[in-house]
Parts: sequence; structure tokens; C-alpha cells
Amino acid sequence: MRILKLRLCNLNSLSGEWEIDFTQPEYINEGLFAITGPTGAGKSTILDAICLALYGQTPRLGRITKADNDMMARHHGECFAEVCFATDKGQYRAYWYQHRARKSAEGSLQNARHELSDLTTGAILEEKLSAVPPAIEALSGLDFGRFTRSVLLAQGQFAAFLHADDSQRSALLEQLTGTDVYAHISKLVFATYKQHQETLSQLKSRLDDIDLLSAEQIEQVRAQQSRQEASIEATEQDLARCQQLQDAVTQLSSLQHTQAQLNQRALELEQQQQQFVAQQTLLDADRQVRPYAAELRQFDYLRQQQDRVLKQHEHAAQRLSQLQPELDQAKVAYEQAQATHQQQVHAFATIEPELDAAATLEQKIDVQTQRLNDLEQQRQKLGQYQQTATQTLARHQRIEQDLDTQLAAQQAKLQQSAGADLVAPLAVLEQHIEQLTQLQTQQRKLLTQQQQSSQQAAAIAAMPVAEAQQQQLEAHQKELGRLGEALNQLDSQCQRLYVERKFAEQRDVLVKGEPCPLCGANEHPHLKHASGQHAQDATNQLSQQISQLEQQRAALKQQLNQHQQSLQALNVEQALSQSEQAQQLNSAQQRTEELAQQLAEINHQVTKLGASWQSTADQLEVAFEPAADGDAAAMLRALQQLQQLMQQAQQGYQAAHSQYECIKLQRQDNQQQIQTLSTQLSTQQQQITEIAQQVTECQQALQPLKVLRAQYFDGRSVADVKAQYRERLRDSEQTLERVRQEYETAREQQRQVQSERDHLQQRLAEIQQELDSLMPALEQAQQQLGYSNHSEGNLHKMQSALLEQARFDALQQQAQSLRQREMHIRDQQQQLSTQLRECMDKQPSDAQGNLAQLQQHKSELSELQQGLGALKQRLLLDQQAREKSAHIVDEITAQQALVQDWATLNSLIGSQDGKNYRNFAQGLTFAVMIAYANEKLEKMTDRYRLIHDHMQGLHVNVMDDYQGGEIRTTKNLSGGESFLVSLALALGMAQMASSRVRVDSLFLDEGFGTLDPETLEVALDSLASLRQDGKMIGLISHVGALQERIPTQLQVTLGSAGRSRLSGPGVRQLAR
Repeated sequence: MRILKLRLCNLNSLSGEWEIDFTQPEYINEGLFAITGPTGAGKSTILDAICLALYGQTPRLGRITKADNDMMARHHGECFAEVCFATDKGQYRAYWYQHRARKSAEGSLQNARHELSDLTTGAILEEKLSAVPPAIEALSGLDFGRFTRSVLLAQGQFAAFLHADDSQRSALLEQLTGTDVYAHISKLVFATYKQHQETLSQLKSRLDDIDLLSAEQIEQVRAQQSRQEASIEATEQDLARCQQLQDAVTQLSSLQHTQAQLNQRALELEQQQQQFVAQQTLLDADRQVRPYAAELRQFDYLRQQQDRVLKQHEHAAQRLSQLQPELDQAKVAYEQAQATHQQQVHAFATIEPELDAAATLEQKIDVQTQRLNDLEQQRQKLGQYQQTATQTLARHQRIEQDLDTQLAAQQAKLQQSAGADLVAPLAVLEQHIEQLTQLQTQQRKLLTQQQQSSQQAAAIAAMPVAEAQQQQLEAHQKELGRLGEALNQLDSQCQRLYVERKFAEQRDVLVKGEPCPLCGANEHPHLKHASGQHAQDATNQLSQQISQLEQQRAALKQQLNQHQQSLQALNVEQALSQSEQAQQLNSAQQRTEELAQQLAEINHQVTKLGASWQSTADQLEVAFEPAADGDAAAMLRALQQLQQLMQQAQQGYQAAHSQYECIKLQRQDNQQQIQTLSTQLSTQQQQITEIAQQVTECQQALQPLKVLRAQYFDGRSVADVKAQYRERLRDSEQTLERVRQEYETAREQQRQVQSERDHLQQRLAEIQQELDSLMPALEQAQQQLGYSNHSEGNLHKMQSALLEQARFDALQQQAQSLRQREMHIRDQQQQLSTQLRECMDKQPSDAQGNLAQLQQHKSELSELQQGLGALKQRLLLDQQAREKSAHIVDEITAQQALVQDWATLNSLIGSQDGKNYRNFAQGLTFAVMIAYANEKLEKMTDRYRLIHDHMQGLHVNVMDDYQGGEIRTTKNLSGGESFLVSLALALGMAQMASSRVRVDSLFLDEGFGTLDPETLEVALDSLASLRQDGKMIGLISHVGALQERIPTQLQVTLGSAGRSRLSGPGVRQLAR
């Protein structure tokens, strides 16, 4: 597991939103970084934020809930923590968030929100508050306990572990390594063993509580049961006989009651039959005529149809007689409308050529009028443009006057600045440089003469000592010559750089896109790279070199004087022996004196040059210290002061020159606009003249067209005339169409009425034919019903006898119901008479005595059955008790085997306080941890090695190899030794906790404050060696030496109002 990025907001003293990116190169390349800051600044809050984002809890406060949140910063209404981490399964993002009501600092805490998502795709993997920590454990293999033991290490816990006794060490080991589960297992084994023992005791107690019958008691109960069953059988027979007689008495009473009810129902039926006599008469009459109902209904329907069709026929005949005059009138109107329409068509065709001629003239007039209007608009627009251009030209002319005034003032200012502040010092500087060049030339000549004099002195000298002095003198003279040449080269470079600086100053004032004041070019390819500062720096550098060469020249001159003195002494000694050599030596000395005089003259000139520079400095109001005679270094310092003054003057000159060029460009732009406006005014005036000429020509062409057009239609427009004729033609067409439609409508109505009358006539014939075919059947019906004559009156009587179908069905159903009830009552009366006769034969002689015997037999039978039930229940309970006893015996046997197994397990690992198995497991875990710790301790020092005493449980000693392998207790270790051992234990515990899970991030909180520099260096080297495994290690401390030792630092700065700030690689403040 590797921590990639942390984002937190409003946690403890870290107010605002912060982000720490652990993927920055500083963390990856170094591998070891420090989280520094004063006590209480919030260093441990960074680790709390990591735990909070992953598991919703911190090592110091536990789980953060709605009831309590001490992590949220004061005066804030929300907080969150977000961690991006990577495992072997991918990269993920864990986010924890909580806020107060309305996100107000005074609001009540709300439920926290916790979610886990895929960092690559952004898909939400889990968002339930209780499900996110298990999901993170599944991805990383670390729950909160293992995470705080393998990723976040608190050094204080391991120091306490080292110096604790066995009981305290066991408790700490449980907390750090999770071996408390073994104590829980030991307690669980002990409790389970006791529980199984208690269960066995309860089973035995239950077996003792069961009471079973003996064999004699069972035989006695079964004999009593046989006697009871025989008595019950005899009593049941007597009871059945008496019950049969009693049933006959009860049945007779019931039959008599039923007979009375049946008589009452017969009486009610008779009354209903009498009331149905009138309905029965109607029903009988209907039944007589019902066979002829279809013919009667058909006859009635045909008579009604005949009457209706006859009335429609009469109405059609009357309507036909009324339509003939209307048809004649519509025909006359249609013929008149046709004649009128033909007249309008002929009139429009006659006038159409004149309309075309007039339309052609109007089109020509419109074209000329439109052209005239366009020309007038163009002339008005050009007049407006000309007026606006005149005003603009006047405004630009006033601007040009103002710019001329500003340009003259700026030019005067520029000349004054260049003349007073820059030109004079530059001229003086050039003059001084020229003088210095002349002096250097004289110096070179003087050196040549000195060389010649030295050669003469060498020819004279004969002693070995003189020859050695002569060789040294020649070497110094050569060095003076080399320095002179170097000074000449530097002077040339000064001259060249001076020119380059002047050009660079001109380039500095250039503006991109504007013309150069020297060459007029608009493109400046060297603008980006040209700078007067470069030339100035080069000049300063050369000045320094000149100063150095002057110092060397002074030193060589001093050595030359010494050698000259030595040479003079040698010459004096040689003069005692050789007079000729003395004369030559005197000549050389005279030459040397002359050279010295010339050198003094050069120094005097240098002094005068310094005075001249002093005068220039006074002119420029610069503080200048006078130099000693011939002091070239002082003169060069004065030159540097003048150069600084030149830079200031150049800056002022450049600013003034830039403003001058800007005004000049504005003036050129204004002049160009004035020229453009003048050209536009001239062009517009020419266009106005041309438009006026075109207007005159257009007016002359338009007048004859208007006169010719007035001759057509009295000047009315072609559109109006054409619209008038078209309106007349359209009216005649509409009238013709309307009259035609009226005529066609009248003809259609006549045809429809005629067709309807013929159809009705045919329908009357058909109805009469149907009536004639129906009459023989109706006459036969009248004859069968007893009518003496045949008439429609008899048919109406027959129709009135017919009932409606619903009423007929109801009356028929009612009559049928009455008949069925009568037959049912008659059958019931017959069956009841038979049953009464049979029941009378079965009646007892003494009914009351039979009822008393029946009650007595029932009482005896109940007592016998209860006694028999008690005997059966006793036998059943005994059988159930025996089965239960056998089942308990089986359970006892199984429970005894189970108790034996748990007793064996309890004797091995079980205990009431859980120490047995916990101590055993902790011993194994402790041995593994000691092995890992020794591996880490060996990398720190080769002196100590941890020894686990298996016979003393969790006791640990230290073997000191520097004392012959002596076994030492951990209690007498020094502070540094204790820290090394504690750190080794901490790293061993982390390795053991992450043995099955890769941990690439490790954080150590404090613990370095008591170390001496040497021990601290050893500890840091050991931690730095972990970088080889690809781990990123963060140390939290405020130790100064630790901060100096580790270059990569994440600093926590304590600010005002208890708020802290973060700084360091990968740190960003996203919001305040």
C-alpha cells in the first residue's frame, strides 16, 4: 500500500483546504522526508487525516461520529479528508466528510459521509459508512489496527514496550500485534468447557427427576383398564336402547309441528290462487291468439307503413308542382348572366393594348425616378461626408499644431539632457581614454629604452652576481612589456565596447513595429538580444582588468628599481678595476636617470589626468576622492563613478527620447490622416459634381415620359385601371357562377322530388301486395277463434288480447310457480302422514320413565369413561417418561464425550483470564518480532543483538558483542541505546504486520528528541536504507538536527489565532 496524495480541510489547526502530493520527485527520489514544525502546530494532524479518510477514525480520538467530532477546526461548519492510495489491485480514492447544520459553526453535527471510488475511472465502489472500511481492508489487506502497526508507528509505544514488565508488555503486545484474539480463544475454551460441564450436570439432574412405574403397578393399571372397558360396553348398550325410545318421542313431536306448518302453507297457497284468477283469464286469452301473433304484428306494421308512405307521396306531388316555376325563372337568369359576362370579357380585351403601353411608360418613369432619388441620396450622403471630413480635417490640423509645440518642447528638453548630462561626460571620457592611450604608448617607448639600457649594462657586467641580477632585470622588463601589450588590447576593447554600448542604447529605445530613427526600418531582428547593459558590464569587466594590470605594473616597477640599485652597486665595484667599464656604466646610469625623469613626467601627466577627471566629476556633481600622483587604480574608480553617472543620464535620455519618438510618430500619423482627409475631400467634391450632372440629365429624360403618360386614361395609373376592369370581370364571373349554381340546384331538386315520388308510388304497391298475401291467414284465424264475420275490428280485438312479452312471461312463470307449490305441498302431506303412522307404533309405554333411565345411563357412562381415561393417561405418561429417560441417557453419553474433549483442550490452552494460550501465542509472535528486529538492529550497529528468553515468557535481553557477548538487561541501556533497540522493535513490528501485504509508505511520529548526534545519524542511516525497498518514509519531529539532516521537508508553520500553514514539495492551498 502506498499513499499517493492527501487532501484535507478544516482539521484541527490546519484551517482551509490543503493538498499534499506525495508523487512529487522530491518524495520519490529521496524516499525519506521530515514533517517539521513546533509543538502543537499540527504535524500529527496530517497522519490523523490519512486514518480518517481511510477508516473514519484516528489513533488519538477513535471513531468520529455525529455525537462527537473533535477533529473539526473551530469556527468552521464542515471538514473532510481525502486520500489517494495504490495497491496491487489498482489506484483508489477514499473520501470522508462531515458538516454541521447549514454548514454553520454553531449548527449541530450531521451524519458523516464516507465513500470509496476508483481513481482511474471515478466509479463509486462503496458509499455506506459501515461498508467503506471493510472494502479498504479487502483492497489493501490492512484493517485499522494493522494499518496503525505497519504504516503509522508511534515511537513512544515501543519505548514503553521495551521497559515494561511482562504483564504490561503482554497488554502492549496485544494492542500492537493483535494477539488479544488468543486470549479471547483461551477464555472461550474455558467458558465452553464450563458450559458443557453445566449441561452434563443438568442432564443428570433431569434424569433423576423422572418417576417411572414398576412392573406390578403396570399390571394393576392394565387389569383396571379391562374391567372399565367391559362396564362401559354394557352401559353403552343400555344407553342405546333408551336413546332409541327417546328419539321416537322427540320425532313424533317434530312431525306434529311440521304438519301444522304444512297446513298453514296450503292455506296461504289457496289464497294466492284465488287472487291470481283475473291474471289467469288474461293469460288464457293470450294463449288463444298467441299462435297468430306474428301475422297480427305484421298486419299492424304494414298498415302503419302504408299510411306513412301515402302521406309522403302526397307531399312529394305537391312539392313537384311548386318547383317548376322556380326552375323556369333560374334558367332565364342564367342566360342573362352569360350575356353580361361576354360583354365584360370583350371590353377588357379591347383596352389591354393601351394598358400595356401605359405600363411600359410607367416602368420607364419609375426607373428614372428611382435613379433620380438614388442620386439625390448619394449627393446628400456625400455632402454629409464632406462636412464631417472638413470638421475632422480641422481637428487634425489643430492636433498637428499642438504636437508641433510638444515636439519642439521635448526636443529642447532632449538636447538639454543630452548636452548637459550625457554629451559632455562622454566627450571627457573619450578624451581621457585617448590620453591614457598616449601615455601607454610613451610607456612602451620608455620600456624599450630601458631594455636597451639594460642590454648595455649586461654587456658591461662581468661578475656572475651581476649577470644573475641582469637576468632578473631582463625578465622583469619582458613582463612589463607583456603588461603594456595587455593594456593596449584592453584599451582597444574599451573603445569597441563604447561604440557597441552607444548602438545598444539606441536599440533599447526601439519599439516593435515602429521605424528606426537611424535607418528607418520597421523590423528590428536584434531587438530581443540587444541590450546596453551587456556593453556596460563588459566595460566594467575591462576596467577591473585594467586595474589589475596597473597593480602588476606598479609591482614590477618597484622590482625594477631594486634591480637598478643593485646594478648601480655592482657597477661601482667594477669601476675600481676598469675605468672603461665605469664610463660605460656612467652612461647607462645617465640613461636610467633620463628614463626615470620620463617616467616621472608620465606620472605627472597621469596626475593631471586625475585632476581633469576631478573637474568632470565636479561638473556632474559627483562625490570624487582625489587620487595620488600616478595612482591609476584611483583613476579607474573615478572612471567607474562617471560610468554610473552616465547610466543614470542615459536612462533619463532614453525616457525623453522615447517620449520624443512617440510624439513624432503621433505627428506623422496625424499628417498622414490630414493628407488622407484632403484626398477624400477632393474625391468627394468631384463625385458631387458628377452626381449633379447626372441629376440634370435624368430630369430632362423624365419630363417627356410624364407628358406622354398623361395622355392615357386621364393620367390614372395602369394598376388602377386594370384593377377596375378586372373587378368588373370578376363580378360578372361570380354572378354567372352563382346563377349557374342556382339553376343547377333547381334542376337537381326537381329530379330528386320526381325520383322520390316514383319510389313512394312503387313502395305503396309493394305494401298493398304484402297485405293481400297476409289476409287469408288472418281470416282463417278469425274463423278458428269463433268470429262470425271477417273484419279489421276483429283483428284489433285479437291484437288487444295479446300481452307484452315481459308481462306474458311473468304471468306464465307465476302460474307455473303456484302449480309447483301445490304439488310440493301435496307430496309433503302424504309423506308426513306415513311418518306419523310409523312413529306412533314406536312410542314407549312410559315416556317419563324412559327419560329417567336415559339420564342415569349417561351419567354412569361418563364416570366410567373418565376412570378409563385416567388409567390410559397414567400408562401413557409412564411410556413418555421411559422414552424421555432413554433420550436423556443418550444425551448424557454424548455430553460426557464432549466434556472429555473440552477438558483436554481446556487443560492445554484454556484459562479463565486467557493467559495460557495468549502467553503461548505471544511467545511465538514475540520470537518472530525479535528476529525481524535483530535484522534491523544489525543494519544500525554491530554491537547489540536482542535475545528472547523462552523460559521467562516475554522477557528480552540485549547481547553486547563489544563486551564479549555479555547478556545485559534492557533496563540499564542508555537513552541512545534504548532508542536504537526501540526503533529496531518498531521496524520489526511493522515488517511482521506487513509480511503478507506490501507497505510502501511508513510514518514515524516523534521519538528523536533524546538522541545524541551520533545515534541520530545511525538511526537516520538505518531509515534511509529502507529506500532500497522502495519505501517512502516520513518522520515527524521538531529536532533541529533532524531537520538539517533531511533535505526534503514538509513544514507546518504555526500562525495567528491557532491556525497553521503547510509548505514544502507538492503542497498547495486550494481554499482558505
